[in-house]
Amino acid sequence: MNPPKPRTICAALIDELANAPEAELSNELFIAGIVQKAQKGKDQDPEHYLNVMGIVSSLRGQHSETDEYFQRCLNTFGGSFVTYFNYAQSLQCLDRSFDALGMINKALAIAPTNEDAVALESLIQGTLIDNAWADMEHDTEEQLIQMCQHQMVADL
Repeated sequence: MNPPKPRTICAALIDELANAPEAELSNELFIAGIVQKAQKGKDQDPEHYLNVMGIVSSLRGQHSETDEYFQRCLNTFGGSFVTYFNYAQSLQCLDRSFDALGMINKALAIAPTNEDAVALESLIQGTLIDNAWADMEHDTEEQLIQMCQHQMVADL
C-alpha cells in the first residue's frame, strides 16, 4: 500500500480559508498572507493554486478575476468536486446565487452525498427564494398577476 501523498501548500490554504473566522476573511492583511503563501505553492500544485486565487478574488469582491481563475482551472484540469464546490462558494460570496447553484449542482453530480455540498446547495436555494420574495415585495397586484399569467403560459 502506498503512503498518502502529503498535502500541498495550496490544498492546505483552501482548508485554512474554509476554517478561517469570518472576520479574517475580510481582513486584507490575512488575505495578502494567503496570496503570498499560495505563490510559493503555485508550481507544485497549479490546480489548487487557481482555486485559492479564485477564492481570494471573491473575498475581495472581484467578479471577473474570480471567474477568470476558476474558468482557467476548469479548462486546464477539468471539472473536479473541489473546483466546482469552491467556485460555487465564491459565487455565493459575490451574491451570484443563480450561478452558484449551477456550480454546486456540478459538484453534487460528482459527490451527491457530500455534507458540505448538500448544505451549500440548501443555502443557495434559500438565498434564491429570499431574493425572489424580496423582488416581489414592491410589485403591484397587477404586476404579480401578470407574472403568474406568464408563468402559466410558459408551463404549457
